Amino acid sequence: MQMDRKTQIIDYDGNIMEDLKEWMIRNKLANLGFNYNVIAILGSQSSGKSTLLNNLFKTSFDVMNTKLGHSQTTQGLWLSFDTFEDTSVTPSEQGSTTNRVNPTLILDVEGNDSKERGDNRLTFEHRSALFSLALADCVIVNLWYHSLGNFTASNYGLLKTVMEVNLELFQQDKNCPKTILLFTVRDWFEEFASIDIVKNKIEEEYLNKIWTEMKKPPDAEKVNINNYFIVEVVGLSHGIIKKEEFLKDVQNLRMKWINHLRPQHYSRNIPSDGFAHYCNNIWNTIVKQSQLDIPSQKEMLATFRCQEIKNSVISNTSKMIKEKLAASSTQHGNINIDEFKSWAEKDIVEKSLDEYFVDASRYTESICLKTSEELLESLFIQLQSIVDNNLNFTQRVLSAKFANELNTMYSVCTSDKNVFLFSKESNLQVRKDGKGGTSSPKEDKKDKMDKNNSQDKCIRLWSSFLFNADKLEYNTLYNFFEDYEKCNIEIKKRNKIHEFNYKPSLSILSTAICKDLNRIRNAQFTVLLDRTRATIK
Repeated sequence: MQMDRKTQIIDYDGNIMEDLKEWMIRNKLANLGFNYNVIAILGSQSSGKSTLLNNLFKTSFDVMNTKLGHSQTTQGLWLSFDTFEDTSVTPSEQGSTTNRVNPTLILDVEGNDSKERGDNRLTFEHRSALFSLALADCVIVNLWYHSLGNFTASNYGLLKTVMEVNLELFQQDKNCPKTILLFTVRDWFEEFASIDIVKNKIEEEYLNKIWTEMKKPPDAEKVNINNYFIVEVVGLSHGIIKKEEFLKDVQNLRMKWINHLRPQHYSRNIPSDGFAHYCNNIWNTIVKQSQLDIPSQKEMLATFRCQEIKNSVISNTSKMIKEKLAASSTQHGNINIDEFKSWAEKDIVEKSLDEYFVDASRYTESICLKTSEELLESLFIQLQSIVDNNLNFTQRVLSAKFANELNTMYSVCTSDKNVFLFSKESNLQVRKDGKGGTSSPKEDKKDKMDKNNSQDKCIRLWSSFLFNADKLEYNTLYNFFEDYEKCNIEIKKRNKIHEFNYKPSLSILSTAICKDLNRIRNAQFTVLLDRTRATIK
């Protein structure tokens, strides 16, 4: 739809529109990464800026109807784009190996020196220039050939603003991208002056003069203007008197942009999925008259987008985790430990990190990595619930097995009731008549030997039981930790192992083991105590 190929991003009153992100998504511009460019045009009102853009980039910006008189046509700032579907790049240019041309976003800026704005024009002109320079790889300065030498008509004041603003933006950034300043000299006749002479006039009488007179910070005093700008000058024939030559000049400029001028990637290093939010932050900072610190703005954008990407990944992954959690929560739905480990490593952690880094890796590295740790932590919290279910299942199985084996061991030990339970018939010698009768020395000796043998056998059986019970407890805990180790997952991108929390399940298992051991110990102690008391009586 042609109408949707352009959108107003700043209205006449200086308010930023909130639907830029949706517009970029609709036009498939939000997933370009760094593979796009931005170009803005500045110049006097009614100087033919929109007309130039429409011919140069196949856009449909509103243009002035000269039959109705000269007036303001473009109000605020408008954005459109060109995907160059009808044009291919020369493979040998810029080291390119493909014929694909990156899309260009085109920013049509309200003309300066507007009588409609009156005394308020300077504020808006400064803001729009600042905004354009913060965003654009290339700024087109549109001017008339016959105005060279004049102050206002030649955009001398605008150029001064552009250069001051550019220095303000990028002086603290050691790796600042150079801004392409493309002067389009309108109504140019080669018969009057060659383009080289025009370029020399612009550089010497405008750019260098302004740069020399500008108030600069101490560390920029001796810096050359070429450290900040790439200057290009193009002459365009008269659009009415020499219309065919004008269209040919525009087509040549189009090919020059595609094959020579445009950077291979967006020089401001803002991924297209964060462009709308970045525009919003930049404009709001300008309007608040705050110091526009580009590195800080990029960090703010990185924080916002990385959090947004992280939340999107978590949302996509949570559904899978919830399905597994539901399965592990059912009575017979325990997930095999080995199956969980493989699933968690590949389907959850690896896929989530891959999905996250596709977009987040384009932003500030430190913020990207920090947020990836937050992503992992969120995933681990959700996975912990499944691990808890698995370990609780493990502890229930081990608790039941421990109790059964312990009971079996105790049953074996107590199979000879007369020996193990210190029955009065064999373990404690008492008078049969209950009155303390005497027996012969030979009988006393035999009884004493039988008593000692029974007691020794009892002690051996009980000691063996306690030893085997300890061994059974050790093996049970060993089996628990063996299953627990299988739950821990490897994070290959970090070359480390994540260890889940096992303490709640272990605490339940340990309590069950102690309870079973104490039950038997207490039962045996009670029997022994009762027998002893009965014997004494």
